[in-house]
Amino acid sequence: MADTFLCPHCGAVYPRKPALVGRNVRCTSCKQAFQLQENGSAIKISGRNDSARRQAKDEDTRRQFKERMRTTNEREKEERLKREEREKAAESKRLRLRQAMAATLNKSASEALEVEASKVETERHQRRRDDKNKKEKDLGSISKLEVVLTGQSVEQHKQQRVMLFGCGGMLLLSAIFIWFIASSSETQRALNYFAELPKEEDRNYPSRHLQYLNKMWYHSLEKGKAVPIVVDVNDAELLGKPEVIEVKNAPDFFKKFGNLVHMHTEEQWKATEEEEAERQELADEEPESYAGSRMTPDLWVEKGAEELARSLWWDDGGRLRSELMLKGRINLAGKEAYLTKSIPAWAEREISEPIAGRILGTLFIANSDDEGGKRWQEDILNGLMPRQIEIQRFRGVGTVLRDLDESYSMQFNVAYTGILMRCDIIGEPDPGGNRWRIFEVRSE
Repeated sequence: MADTFLCPHCGAVYPRKPALVGRNVRCTSCKQAFQLQENGSAIKISGRNDSARRQAKDEDTRRQFKERMRTTNEREKEERLKREEREKAAESKRLRLRQAMAATLNKSASEALEVEASKVETERHQRRRDDKNKKEKDLGSISKLEVVLTGQSVEQHKQQRVMLFGCGGMLLLSAIFIWFIASSSETQRALNYFAELPKEEDRNYPSRHLQYLNKMWYHSLEKGKAVPIVVDVNDAELLGKPEVIEVKNAPDFFKKFGNLVHMHTEEQWKATEEEEAERQELADEEPESYAGSRMTPDLWVEKGAEELARSLWWDDGGRLRSELMLKGRINLAGKEAYLTKSIPAWAEREISEPIAGRILGTLFIANSDDEGGKRWQEDILNGLMPRQIEIQRFRGVGTVLRDLDESYSMQFNVAYTGILMRCDIIGEPDPGGNRWRIFEVRSE
């Protein structure tokens, strides 16, 4: 019996291994599924064998994920070498730029010194000529000489001004170029930082998903759900230059929340004993109408209307189950009430720059850490409002991690778009000192 066998689809050659006999495998060349027989030959899997194809596809997906998550010394060494090469290239670039600037400054200084020396020499000769002119009797020749000297001095002053303006322009262009290089490298470093694999001890559920969320501006807005995350954004394409967005009337918008109370805990919506008894009595009479668990509303309610909102929630034996309908009842009673999840869209409409409104509205209602903290909300309510926000848009094709439980789900070659954001008023820099962080990344 031969030691090798051929793929029945494309003819690719593989070594025959006893462990492969009877198993459904997929050819790495043509991606078609086949099965190795005991006689050493491989047969195609019929089109009706969907479960076999799914099994082969699942095994291929697991193999790709394990390959991506592997932590061998060879891969770590390779990544370390690449990182060192990038750092060396960046340092070499900065060195060349500094050398070019130093050469430009030296040249400008030398030219300025030459002009100054020429000016001093011209003034010295002028004084000598003035002394001589006093002794001259021929006023006509003296006047002609003065005219010639005066013309020479004016021309030298013109040359000096042109030279100074030229040096200033060169320095300004150099500063703009340095700023552009630094800004681009910072945004790329932010993408690379986000795409770094978690540490080995943090690569299991649920830590692996949290490691990526901790690098963003905020955590998931969906309770109990893991938002899909595009994990390899380091090869993303930066779209244009960073945008500076002025935040003008945002403070006026968020002042409204000073007159509102955030009602979102079970204690705030807890029923009285009478309300619980009424609900139980009605539930006994109409079990189908009261079946299932009861949600906790998440609303911002006008101060002083908390008890009204709670009682409306439990009115009619607690039959009401929609927080949107509850908001409508509170509004009909003449009191203000807003759904928390609608605040970003509300801010986007009210604040002069829509993208700034959506960003600040999202930070206002989102968790700032994996323990459910609301730091951004606290900062905004305390008046820590940025005057401007910088964003950098990007896009690419990557891998989506859907980390819902011990089993994982990966989706490859998914198109995505995203926004990097920098704001000096709120937030902290990453371990490398960079303030750019991903605000959002969405698969298309």
